[in-house]
Amino acid sequence: METLQHINVEIFSTGFEDKAFIERWIELEENSLEYNMFLSPYFVLPSLKYLSPNITPHFITATSSENRLIALAILQESTHDRSYPFRHFEGYSSEHTFLQGMLIDKTSARDAIYALIDFLKHEYSNTPIKFNNIPGDGDQFNYLKECLDKLEGSWIQYDEQHRAILSLKERRYNYFIENFNSKHRNDFRRRKRRLKEIGSVEWRIFDDPIDCQRCVDDFLKLEHTGWKKKLGTSLLSTEHNQKFFIKMASGFLSSNKMICTELLLNGKAISATSNYISGNAIFAFKLGWDVAYKKYAPCAIDLYEFTKYLINNDTGYEYIDSGSEEGSYIEKIWKDQRTLISGFITFGPMPSMFLQGINKTRYLLRRFIPS
Repeated sequence: METLQHINVEIFSTGFEDKAFIERWIELEENSLEYNMFLSPYFVLPSLKYLSPNITPHFITATSSENRLIALAILQESTHDRSYPFRHFEGYSSEHTFLQGMLIDKTSARDAIYALIDFLKHEYSNTPIKFNNIPGDGDQFNYLKECLDKLEGSWIQYDEQHRAILSLKERRYNYFIENFNSKHRNDFRRRKRRLKEIGSVEWRIFDDPIDCQRCVDDFLKLEHTGWKKKLGTSLLSTEHNQKFFIKMASGFLSSNKMICTELLLNGKAISATSNYISGNAIFAFKLGWDVAYKKYAPCAIDLYEFTKYLINNDTGYEYIDSGSEEGSYIEKIWKDQRTLISGFITFGPMPSMFLQGINKTRYLLRRFIPS
């Protein structure tokens, strides 16, 4: 680990769209100890503009003596929350954020986290800071706990989930044999065979900006069908969601950080996925399929083919994160997992005691009152 003689930590709520700052932000994301597309400027800036126009974000940055950006946390104020009904801060998120946390430079992680947490202790003293769904099984969280112990802070955890991922650190030629029984393997083949009975079936994967742009258009149309359209939850259902997605996708596309897949029937897309790259990982964002072909499970076939491609090719990525909730269908295909935790960073006895009391009450309610 690099030892820094001086780290400058500052907080600001304007100027985060400055070109020079964004360049340093992108460099930090590339070299972050933990990868997170939801802390990429390509995601955060469109999200702030179109999904959270009324909040005042707190950008907290740590800069080394060489003027390198080595840590970034983005917070927002909250005045009401079931987990803590008083004023507090939390990691920035929007309705499309599936992972929170901080960007920490991997070459100076301990120093960067210590400087950041020390700043939070003095700037936010008796105000808890909440983070939802942060990785709880890696070095970054271990360094965080280490720094909190040194600075007399606490991590008060209230939830733990497991998310499906697919490890890509090595080729896994026997993945389907090892993780699926013959019934499940045959089911995928049967569905694809039945689909071929009604036309020509083709699966494609794209990372070229031109092909991905066309795939984005197909994806938006497919996602805007069925129950999502009826409930008004598709991206095309609201102008702000549509603008957010188009701006976000174009940002990742501009840096060749988008991967799309499509399942085509007679040349027409009946399933599509949109995936984005952060650091050395892929993040599955959203998928869409033509409900007219529901009985063939086109999305399952799409994911099955995507999985085959990923495990049989040397992609250079470490893993793909499903972005799904625990118990999601994707767990039937991607058998690896990561642990995500939610909790509060606190300084001072009163917030810690109150949060511990809430946790104990929550535990007793879950134990003795049926859901």
